[in-house]
Amino acid sequence: MFCAILGLLCGPQVDAFYYPNSNDLTVHAEFIDVGSIENCRSVVYAEAANNGDPTMALGDYECGVGVSDKYGSLRVYEKTVR
Repeated sequence: MFCAILGLLCGPQVDAFYYPNSNDLTVHAEFIDVGSIENCRSVVYAEAANNGDPTMALGDYECGVGVSDKYGSLRVYEKTVR
C-alpha cells in the first residue's frame, strides 16, 4: 500500500488470508496489500492470536503474491505461499 500511495515501484502485491478453521475455508479474513510475505505472516499470526489460536493449531493461512487477473471480486495470484 505504501508504494501505491507514493507511486513507487515495489514488489508484487501481497494479500493475506486467514482461515480460523482449517476445515472450513469459506470463513476467512482478508488483508489486502500487506507489503511482503513476512508482513503477511505477521498479520495472520496476529489475527490468529486475536482469535484465541496464537499457534494456529486450528486455523490456516495463505499469502497471495502478485495479482495476475481479476474476475469481479475474485483475484487470481501468480503464486500462493505460506
